[in-house]
Amino acid sequence: MKKFEDLSFTDDFMFCKVLELNPDICKRLVEMITGRKISRILQTQAQKVIQITDNNRGVRLDVVFEDEETVYDIEMQNYHEAAPLRRARYYQSMVDLSALERGALFTDLKDSYIIFLSTEDFFGAGKSIYRFACTCPDLPAEVNDGTHKIFVNTAGTASDMPAELKQFFAYLRGQAPQDGFTRQIAKAVREIKRTGILRRQYMTIAEKIEREVAIAREEAIAEGLAEGREKGLAEGLAEGRIEGREEGRAEGRAEGRAEGRAEGRAEGRAEGRAEGAAAEQKRLVAGMLQAGIPVAQISAIVGLSEQDLLAL
Repeated sequence: MKKFEDLSFTDDFMFCKVLELNPDICKRLVEMITGRKISRILQTQAQKVIQITDNNRGVRLDVVFEDEETVYDIEMQNYHEAAPLRRARYYQSMVDLSALERGALFTDLKDSYIIFLSTEDFFGAGKSIYRFACTCPDLPAEVNDGTHKIFVNTAGTASDMPAELKQFFAYLRGQAPQDGFTRQIAKAVREIKRTGILRRQYMTIAEKIEREVAIAREEAIAEGLAEGREKGLAEGLAEGRIEGREEGRAEGRAEGRAEGRAEGRAEGRAEGRAEGAAAEQKRLVAGMLQAGIPVAQISAIVGLSEQDLLAL
């Protein structure tokens, strides 16, 4: 987070404190944006938290103030918002829910303005001010349900805004204050920076946010490590099975070749011995036949039938 001395009006803490502690600045800013006169501010509240139930998402509104007939919520938006209209819709509903007491009539519900100030043109049409109101395609005129959403940004063209707002936007973009209103804001910023209690309040908030960020980072690291271990184990098992199957096949082939060679040698030796014995027997029978020994006697000697002897 920024140092307290480096805060500008566009920083959330400073924006809220300037408008909360300076009702005249708050009143004048809203009059410039809405084009309507505010008679008297009844109450102003910065960083107003609205939590309807524990199970629903709550909101923290930057600056909320009321006059006799209207509630105003002013938001400083310094980051990209993916759904600005839906965010404004939710803020408006929460403002209405918190404003109407049990048993009150709907006619008692005040008009409401949700105003967003930003450095980004959320709608990309090049305008500096976008105003949204309730409409009905079946009716010729605007339907007044008392709700208003206004988006003001410093990125659009200044041709569609009053001169006083142009000076205000130039100040938001970092230029030096050029008129009475922006000089009044700059003075309020300097006075807040000289206020010790507000400095301590900002430091407390900054330390809390830093602790929350550190805790969130540690939790994210722990979750990442757990997910990494689980994923690594699964990948390791899969790779191990593949490698194991490949090694098993290689070992099986090697063992099979070795066993095949051994069996082949054994079978070859046996076949060789058998062939050698048959050749020797054949030579012996031939010798006895040449010596004139009768076939019947040779058959008895070698254990073969006379028919087998003659076939040798």
